[in-house]
Amino acid sequence: MWIANCMDTVGDANIHSGRSFVLGWPTVNFLATLSSSERKEKWRSYLQRYIMQAKEKEQPKSIPLKILTENIKNCACDMNIPMELK
Repeated sequence: MWIANCMDTVGDANIHSGRSFVLGWPTVNFLATLSSSERKEKWRSYLQRYIMQAKEKEQPKSIPLKILTENIKNCACDMNIPMELK
């Protein structure tokens, strides 16, 4: 899911861009128009924060990399090395 400010027109419709934002999903987008620009910013900020939190939970911070050491002398066990994702 993503969120963005909208343009002044979408298709044939005139949009109150100061009071509207777009919520996007892979297959469909939604236009939200609120009663004031302050309310729009409050809702947009709130939704953006929770979208980002959900994405952070979904994507791992590291991936365990298993290295087989059977052909390396003086190594008697497998190792897991965390790889940082950026």
